[in-house]
Amino acid sequence: ADVTIIGDDDLPLLSVDDITVIEPTSNGIATADFTVSLSRVAAQEVRVSYLTLQRTATAGEDYVTAADILIIPAGNPTGTISVPLLADGFVEPDEQFDLELTLPTNAILVDGVASATIIDPAFNPSVDPVDTLTQGQNGVDGLSGADGVLVSPDGNEVYVDGRATDK
Repeated sequence: ADVTIIGDDDLPLLSVDDITVIEPTSNGIATADFTVSLSRVAAQEVRVSYLTLQRTATAGEDYVTAADILIIPAGNPTGTISVPLLADGFVEPDEQFDLELTLPTNAILVDGVASATIIDPAFNPSVDPVDTLTQGQNGVDGLSGADGVLVSPDGNEVYVDGRATDK
């Protein structure tokens, strides 16, 4: 009897890319579309399980939880996983959730986690490199060494990027 050994050396590599998306308005519809790529087309269909993982974005408020199997037909170099986004009605800084790939068939998983960053256009902070922030409306006496300061449009929230020290 003949025995054929099939190694995984001939299988394509499977990966998924990070993405940035805009949060939908209250009446809008949007999706986070993750591209799952193969290093080369496969002779057989490729299957991979996926699921969303909560980070700073909240499942059920910012996006719809997803878990399923993506099928990339033989001869195709990519597949797309679309995760519906939800308008939560809050003005807020960027939020993130992850998409995790597991259990590939007919491919080798090399990068199985991607992050989706959701940008809220209503927040739209301005970024200015500064050395010192002095007497603001909220009584800030000063910060030294900040790489950037984000101020919400209403002026009620200030975020400091980088290392800052009190004067």
